[in-house]
Amino acid sequence: MKNQLYKVFFCAVFLLTFDCTVSFAFEPTDSTYKVAGFRGSHIHNYKSEYWMAAGNAMSKNFSGYSTAAVWIVSFFQDDGSSQMVFPSDGKQYAGISFSSVDYAEAYLSKFDNSGIKVWLQVEPGNADMITLINMVLNRYKQHKCVVGFGVDAEWYRNNGQYPNNNYGIQISDAEAQAWEAAVKSVNPNYSLFLKHFTESHMPPKYRGNIIFVDDSQQFSNLNDMLYYFKKWGSTFASNKVVYQFGYQADKVWWSKYSNPPKALGDAIRNAIPNTAGLFWVDFTITDVFPLSITGIESDPAGAPGAYELKQNYPNPFNPSTTIEFTIKESGFVTLKIYDLLGKEVATLVNEFTAAGKHSAIFNSAALPSGIYIYRIEAGGFTAVKKLVLLK
Repeated sequence: MKNQLYKVFFCAVFLLTFDCTVSFAFEPTDSTYKVAGFRGSHIHNYKSEYWMAAGNAMSKNFSGYSTAAVWIVSFFQDDGSSQMVFPSDGKQYAGISFSSVDYAEAYLSKFDNSGIKVWLQVEPGNADMITLINMVLNRYKQHKCVVGFGVDAEWYRNNGQYPNNNYGIQISDAEAQAWEAAVKSVNPNYSLFLKHFTESHMPPKYRGNIIFVDDSQQFSNLNDMLYYFKKWGSTFASNKVVYQFGYQADKVWWSKYSNPPKALGDAIRNAIPNTAGLFWVDFTITDVFPLSITGIESDPAGAPGAYELKQNYPNPFNPSTTIEFTIKESGFVTLKIYDLLGKEVATLVNEFTAAGKHSAIFNSAALPSGIYIYRIEAGGFTAVKKLVLLK
């Protein structure tokens, strides 16, 4: 139950949202514009065709609803930073790290021609929000599918101290107003959404044209969910509200419906008049919209059958060597080098990585000769091997 969330330890996988559903610009005075779709990201390794088919299947449950998606473009890290899903522009930014490749571009290019509208969502951590807004929107503003920017406020200034984290801090009125202005400075038709599972983390008074998204979970049944969702809707009655649902924590009861997306969605929109969006969360999306919906499951390029960490080559080496590894499913991967005392001497990989075969180069120019250990962690898989540096 939503009000109990502070008392219950959430499994991080249920909270790492999101969120892939929606991109649109609607004004509070618009009583007709409605969207439905999904929250998603590259980490599941589903092809864009699947996401589009799932989004269309979701919106078709509701007459008059258009297809939309929330696409995650940055993920909260344990050190409080926000890791973008695209490479750096060469500059240094406090609280922001980058991926080696752009994981969003190919999806957005496909979405451009599908009619799906997309919000680009960040998990901001300690990063400066205005910097994130400008960085993300200026990078992807050429895509016609993009219609706005979203903030998963659970991760805004989150202290990262599981299980006693603060689930972010409250967004002030001044911050909300400045963020909305920054979004609209890139494109006046763009909209801003703010997401959390408790009203107290939202701006106390400022509303503007912000869309307020509730992603609560851990309900006992549908009526329990509606009770808390209605509180959200009434708190932000002057604005459009959106609901993200379908979490694993609630599957014990929603799975009993013959068509869970429609059953939950109909109940929400009938109970809450300012509902403007309905999004199924990515964690369970294949339970309600099977991969076979398109006949295309995941990206076959380099799709592996197992996890593997290979022996480095050359070995012995001086000064550099290559380490190859294969991961079965997209996810967060770390590949680190240690000396024989267990001291970390280098980090080669520390980011969300697509499924498939990969390689990393270890340059040991600053290290003395000796035996070192390299260790990979990915999707529950761990492996350790030795390498020999001879100078």
